[in-house]
Amino acid sequence: MSLMWIRMIRLFFTLHSRDLQSRNFQVVFFKKKMPRIPAVSESGQKIYEWEQSFDEVHVFIDLPEGVRKSDLEISIRPKMFSVGIKGNSPYLAQPPWAPIEAATSLWWLEFPAQLHVQFQKVREGETWDAAFEGHGNLNLLESEEAKKQILLERFQMENPGFDFTGAEFSGSVPNARTFMK
Repeated sequence: MSLMWIRMIRLFFTLHSRDLQSRNFQVVFFKKKMPRIPAVSESGQKIYEWEQSFDEVHVFIDLPEGVRKSDLEISIRPKMFSVGIKGNSPYLAQPPWAPIEAATSLWWLEFPAQLHVQFQKVREGETWDAAFEGHGNLNLLESEEAKKQILLERFQMENPGFDFTGAEFSGSVPNARTFMK
């Protein structure tokens, strides 16, 4: 869930806490964990893993032992991303698969030694075929599953009182960005 949504939800609950206490109120968020998709080099070595949601793409890069935040050189721009260790050439320097909102994209270190990058999609609901241009595409089954999860996430955001966790689609899954808009 994006930082913007979290802030909006907190503000809503702060402003309406007394009103909500007097009612039977339930919030259901549809955030089924999508499997991480590995990106591998021609030699079979894992470069990174990635996953996506309605409005975000997350990239996970394993770091060498002992690397600290201050050792990293990271650049997030709307049409270019690069990461590396200061003083060396970038480990990864590629344009994202689609434009991103650089100002609201984030990165942080996770335990034990992993860089987590969160890209904010410019076009919410768009299904990305890869995290970066030229890094392969999802196969047909993975693409349909990603489109399904993104569409269900959109339905849940638009209809917070309903539970779509068991919803199924017959046939091809429509594009979440353009379906019924």
